[in-house]
Amino acid sequence: MPYYVITYDVRARNHDYTGLNGCMAQWKAAHLQNSVWLADLVGPASTIRDILKFHMHPDDTVCVIQIFQNSDWATSWARTTGTNWLLPRCKA
Repeated sequence: MPYYVITYDVRARNHDYTGLNGCMAQWKAAHLQNSVWLADLVGPASTIRDILKFHMHPDDTVCVIQIFQNSDWATSWARTTGTNWLLPRCKA
């Protein structure tokens, strides 16, 4: 299954983001940073983006990037749930 980095900026103060949070929970996404998640999902990235946009305010932004098993990565003070997700999937 493909691996994805999902990142977003929520800009609306009074928007209900329950659906967005529900997607991350349903997808068992790993939390890497405040608005950065990692997930094993069936793509393409544009479909994942569109699912998330449905739960977001029009002023919000979202970015979905596919990563691969040999992707290079490094973190500093990232959440351990995210780095633990990356370790078996992508080389450190």
